[in-house]
Amino acid sequence: NYYIPGVDLEVIGLDTNARDVGGLGGDGGSHGAAQTWAQCGGAGTIQGFLSGKQRAGEQFMDQRARATPAKTALIMQHYDGGIGASYKGRFEAANGGRASVLSAYGHAHDQQCQGSRARGCDVILTGGGAGWQGGAFFGFTAV
Repeated sequence: NYYIPGVDLEVIGLDTNARDVGGLGGDGGSHGAAQTWAQCGGAGTIQGFLSGKQRAGEQFMDQRARATPAKTALIMQHYDGGIGASYKGRFEAANGGRASVLSAYGHAHDQQCQGSRARGCDVILTGGGAGWQGGAFFGFTAV
């Protein structure tokens, strides 16, 4: 995480790879992560490790939400599918509304506002920069 006092911004990154262990390396233990699975004890062991990393990140996010003096917080992680909006709400609840909260994520290769547009966009799918097929818009989002 980073706190940038000059602009009252807190940036928090979370590891959420536990959400897609079967997709690690592109296709999990079949090819892309086969060597990792073999070295680390298989999908179950990797799942347990990554789930622990995700929980630790979530606990850290909760602690930062309670303690940050920032006026704006940006939560970043990889996956779409509702987790971005969930993290935004979780941070807001722990923060007591002291900060404006943005949540940005990718995975799907597209650019979409998936939240409120009252002040720009607060839940942002910004996965279009990787050049993968699919999605309608390519590029990045500036916050």
